[in-house]
Amino acid sequence: MTAPIGNRKVVILLLASFMLVGGGIRFYKLGEKCFWVDEVVTAEVSKGTWEAVSNKADSFGNPPAYYLLVKPFRNLRWEEWGLRFPSALFGLLTVPAMFFMVLPVGNRPAALSASFFTAVSYFHFFHSQDARQYATVMFLATVFCALVFRVENSVAKGSRPNRVLFWATPAVGVAGVYLHYFLLFMATAAFLYLAWIAVSVQEREKRLPSLVHIVLMGALALILSLPLLLGILTQSGGFTRKSERIAALGPIANDVVIQFGAGNALWSWCLALAVGLGWAFGARTRRPLVLCVLLVAFPALCFSIVMPDYFFFAPRWLCFLFPLYAAGLGLAASLPFSYGRKTRTSALLATTLTVAFALPSLPSFHRYYQYEKTAWREAVEVLAREMRDGDVLVGGFAGTNASLALYIAKRPSFPKVIPVEKCTDLETMRSLCRNFNTVIYYVSTHRSYLPEDLVELLESGFEEVADLPAIEEWGHVHIWRRKGLGRTAT
Repeated sequence: MTAPIGNRKVVILLLASFMLVGGGIRFYKLGEKCFWVDEVVTAEVSKGTWEAVSNKADSFGNPPAYYLLVKPFRNLRWEEWGLRFPSALFGLLTVPAMFFMVLPVGNRPAALSASFFTAVSYFHFFHSQDARQYATVMFLATVFCALVFRVENSVAKGSRPNRVLFWATPAVGVAGVYLHYFLLFMATAAFLYLAWIAVSVQEREKRLPSLVHIVLMGALALILSLPLLLGILTQSGGFTRKSERIAALGPIANDVVIQFGAGNALWSWCLALAVGLGWAFGARTRRPLVLCVLLVAFPALCFSIVMPDYFFFAPRWLCFLFPLYAAGLGLAASLPFSYGRKTRTSALLATTLTVAFALPSLPSFHRYYQYEKTAWREAVEVLAREMRDGDVLVGGFAGTNASLALYIAKRPSFPKVIPVEKCTDLETMRSLCRNFNTVIYYVSTHRSYLPEDLVELLESGFEEVADLPAIEEWGHVHIWRRKGLGRTAT
C-alpha cells in the first residue's frame, strides 16, 4: 500500500493546515508585548520622512530598505501591532515557500516536513513577531534558494535557465541584500555554486550557454547591488579589521546552533547533526552540500578577518541560513522514504521524526508567553510612581533612553526629569553623582555586560527599585536609585 503523501489534494490540505497553525501562533497577541531595544530602533527610524528614512541606516549597519517597507504599517491598529505585521506576514509566507524550496532537492515528505518545522519553529516564530527585518530576510532567502535549486537543475541537465529564473534569481537575491548586508554571503555563495556546476557541465558537454547565462545573472545582481556596495565601501558598513577575533568562531557556531534549535545545547547539536545527515543522505544529489559548505564558510571567513567594531554577535544576523537548516531537518525526516518503501509506515516514521524535531521549541514558547521581551512599559510605570520633578534619569546600554522615551510618550503624564544618555562606565557615573545633588535613577538592561566596578558602585551606593523579568536574561530591566537622599520606595 502506498503512502497518501503523494496525493496532490492531501499535500495542499497539509500545507493549508501548516499555514493555519503558523498564522495562528504568529498573529496571536502580535501587538501585546513591549518593543525590545532593536524594535525601538525600527520605531524611531521609520517615523521620519520618506527621504530621511531612505538616507538612514541604523547603528547595526542595516540598509534602510526595511524601514521603508514597514513605514506604511506603523499606524495600522496600534504601533506595536503595525510595525510587527510585515514580519508576521512574511513569516507566514515562508511556510509554503519552504515547501517549494525543498521540492527540487528532495521529495514531497521532505518538503512537507521542512514546511511544518518552519511553521512551529520558535526561532522563526520569534522573529515573525519582531519588528525587525529578519523574518523578511528568511522569506527572501527561502525564495532565493528555491530559485537557485531550480537553476541548478536546469544547468546540471546542460540547458540554460528559462527567462523567469534568469531575471527572478538575481532580483530576489539583491532584494535580500538591500534588507540586510549579510545576505551578500548568500548571493555570492549561490552564484559561485551555480558557476561551478556550469563549468562542470561545460567540461562534460563542451558547450558554454549555461555558463554564459550564470555569468550574466551574476553580473546583473552585481549591477543592481552597486548602490549598496558603494555605500558599504564609503561608510565602512560599521566593520573594521580585527583578525584576532578568529577565536570567537566556536562560540558563534554554538550560539547559532542553540538559537536555531531553541533547546538546550545537547539537543540543539543533535538537531544540527540531523541537518547534516539530511543534506548528505536525504537530498537527490550531493551537489547542494557544496552550497551549504559555502554558506557556512563565507561568514566564518568574514568573522575571521572583520568583525563589528563593537564586537557583538547575534545569531539572528545569520538567519539566512535558517532555510537550509529547516530544509536539512525535512530531508532527515524523509529518510524512511528515501531508503525504504513508500508506505504508510514510512509516512508514520517521517511524521514522528518531524514532530520530534519540533518538540524542543515548546519550552521556549511557554517562556515567550510568560514574560515580556523587555518590560519597558512596566519600567515606565515604576518610574512614574517613584520619580519626582527634577530627578535625574540615567540610561544604561544604548537604546535605554529611546525605549523609555517611547513609552513615556504614551502616558498622559510623567514627572519632569533630567535625562542623561548612556552611562556604562564607573567614571561617568561618579561624575554624575558629583554634578547632581539630587536623586538619580539608573535604568539598564544587559546587567551581565556592565563593568564589574560599575556594578559594585550600584550595589553599594544605589538601591535596586525593580528587577523586571523578560524572556531572556539580557532583556531584564533593572532600576536603581541613589541612596542617602531621603527617598524610600513607595
